Amino acid sequence: MHFVTAILSGSALLAGLAAAQTVQSKPFNLIVENAQNKSINGLGFASCHEGAAIESLCLGYDKATFYLNTTQGGQSGVTGDGVPGVLNWNLKGSNFVESEGMSFFVDPSTNVALPLFEPAYQSQYVAFDGKDLMNIQSYLDDTKSPPNSEQARALYRWYVCNSNFEGYVYQTLNWVLGNGKPQNPSCQKVDIKRVFI
Repeated sequence: MHFVTAILSGSALLAGLAAAQTVQSKPFNLIVENAQNKSINGLGFASCHEGAAIESLCLGYDKATFYLNTTQGGQSGVTGDGVPGVLNWNLKGSNFVESEGMSFFVDPSTNVALPLFEPAYQSQYVAFDGKDLMNIQSYLDDTKSPPNSEQARALYRWYVCNSNFEGYVYQTLNWVLGNGKPQNPSCQKVDIKRVFI
């Protein structure tokens, strides 16, 4: 009896591992759309050095290559959106390639978070909707009392701002925390579109 239970448990574990396999998307660029300042529409994001193996997303004519790593069998909480996953960029050296996931650097002095690519950090999940616009899905709605988490929704709080991370000043992609306006006066609202290469 214990032997049969062990086989069934092992089978369930293998099935669970198979379901948790990472699926990497085709490569793509991230492009600005619907910017308040229309002159930046169509520009892409390059990787900018922010420290040892740390990169941000700088606005410019160069376009970095990104990937979305999802979990096989994963599902979206928002109808019409793709499966959320980790936005990845590859740091390439002379004899290595390090896949880095995007996470948010949050400073308590501001409501503007800076997306960074770093090795071995907890990553922020993103999703792409039916128009390939990047968003973040959230179940939390604390604009009501008590806060609820009954229905997922797609949030589009992307801004291009002048940022300063450890002395490096660039025009970068940023995320505004909460539903207020960014306190950084240089920020302008944008949509971010995925364009497959």
